[in-house]
Amino acid sequence: MTEKRVPLVSVGLLSLWALTMWTAGCVSSPPSDFADRQAEVEARITEAGLTNSARVQAARSELEAAVAREDEKVLLDSVELRAAAVTAEDTKMDALVRLPIGNPLAISALQEARRANSRVALAELSEAMLKSRVEFCLPSLQHEAEVENREIFSEFEKQHRALIDWNEDLRRAGSVDEVQWSRFKLETNVRLSRREISETQYPLSLYGLKRALNVLPSLEGGLTPLDDDIGNLRERLKNHQPEIEAHRAKQQYYEAMARGESVKRLPSVRFVDFGFEPIPDAGEDRQYAARVAFEIPFGREAGAKRRRYQALARAEVSDQRRVLDERVREAQTAIEEINVFRGRAEDWRALLAMAEASEQVAARWWRERRADPGEIAKLLDTVYSARMTVLKARARAGAAGCTLLSATGVLVTEW
Repeated sequence: MTEKRVPLVSVGLLSLWALTMWTAGCVSSPPSDFADRQAEVEARITEAGLTNSARVQAARSELEAAVAREDEKVLLDSVELRAAAVTAEDTKMDALVRLPIGNPLAISALQEARRANSRVALAELSEAMLKSRVEFCLPSLQHEAEVENREIFSEFEKQHRALIDWNEDLRRAGSVDEVQWSRFKLETNVRLSRREISETQYPLSLYGLKRALNVLPSLEGGLTPLDDDIGNLRERLKNHQPEIEAHRAKQQYYEAMARGESVKRLPSVRFVDFGFEPIPDAGEDRQYAARVAFEIPFGREAGAKRRRYQALARAEVSDQRRVLDERVREAQTAIEEINVFRGRAEDWRALLAMAEASEQVAARWWRERRADPGEIAKLLDTVYSARMTVLKARARAGAAGCTLLSATGVLVTEW
């Protein structure tokens, strides 16, 4: 009888090995573009200069933890060795090797869920990068507009200081009376005081920026309207808005967990035992034995969990729709503002050209002394107002560009 049991045990071992190899293949990670997408996100982080951002580093660590967790649950990860008790009647000791076996279908679903969780973490890394870019967008815009504002005011101030000096020369020469001289001097200083720019200029490094992001739009080149087609806009959001991608990956996570709970309601192998005598009695053959344990669940707990995960998956679908609708509205408002600015690009360029021509007229009449300081100052004041009007329009379009980046994850220059 013993000689017949040995081949059966060998066959059982071989069958178990084949089962293990097959189920291991079932739970192995399938090919995906996850690594490519991760490399793409890291490239964008480097390009944006956010490699050392605390928010980005925290999200990157969360991603590393999620990826490492994918391999936590495997089909066969240990072997249990047991020794049978020795009784007074029988001094022989039997050894037992127990192989705990997990449910391959449940483990496969769990690994799929954890891969989806890694995609959630990757989307949140992309979202952390986007939040940092949006936070830097408005400070950069403010800095860029302030630089141009200073240039415009610097020229304006220099011209008016020179006009004050000319007014003084006219008073000394007796060409203007004291009332006219005093009124011009006071009006000009009030005009400069109202438009004076604070000397305090916070460096970009205060906001964690090494350089300006070129958010302030230029009027040079062809400014074509941004595509505002609602279908294309929704497609862009689905592909580039990380918040939507995070909800989509969470939906996949809950769906995989629900599938895992469904298969837990099916019978499965719990463990396989192989027993043998390490040291048989003299003159006797070594004894072998094998057992297989099956688990037959009632399924009530797994059914409740499955329904819960299915409900959570539906919630993520609704959140995707909510975020998409909200971001579409924000993007439409921003695009409309940008397109209005671009639609008037010729008007803005013409206004700047008129300001330049008027400034040249003022310089010529000043040089030829064909007008008094008050008339020249009024013309230069209008020149300044024209340039500031264009700058404010550019700043509004730049702010709309920051809103568009926040809503869609895409810069205006990449539209």
